[in-house]
Amino acid sequence: MKKTLLAVAAAVLAVTTVTGTPAMAQGWQPGPYDHAPGYQQFPNAHPNGHWPDRRPSLPEGRGWRAGERLPHEWRAPRYVIVKPAAYHLHRPPRGHRWIRVGHDAVLVVATTGIIVEVAPGLFR
Repeated sequence: MKKTLLAVAAAVLAVTTVTGTPAMAQGWQPGPYDHAPGYQQFPNAHPNGHWPDRRPSLPEGRGWRAGERLPHEWRAPRYVIVKPAAYHLHRPPRGHRWIRVGHDAVLVVATTGIIVEVAPGLFR
């Protein structure tokens, strides 16, 4: 019995591998439920085909000043400067972080996002 089942399974596998499926033979075409009206396959794609930059946008030429609040999106771990000494920045005090924002390095209070110090044009 086991040999028969194994032989049948091997035969079915061999036939479908050689012939393919009917959908593969005919070529896949989108069905009526594959696209809703007004649906765009990649709604965030740029017209030239490149994916958009996922960084939060800032006004061009933004000058940061101490006392301002850095937007929450820019305080994400991916923007934190882990080794500030590599960029000739001093070690941040406890509860503060250096964050890269565009071309600038900004020292902020980690919990509130209040800017304490700015190193403009550090990443040009």
